Amino acid sequence: MNPSHIYAWDAKSIILLDRKDYEGANECCDRVLELDKSNAEVWARKGM
Repeated sequence: MNPSHIYAWDAKSIILLDRKDYEGANECCDRVLELDKSNAEVWARKGM
């Protein structure tokens, strides 16, 4: 996976969240936010 591809990290976080891998999903969300701090959707997902 391209480490700077925001949409791939975002999609992976959703998949991991669905699988109840909360730690993995949170790590992916953190990666998205490193690349785009203004991503409100990911900030909301981190709050779940």
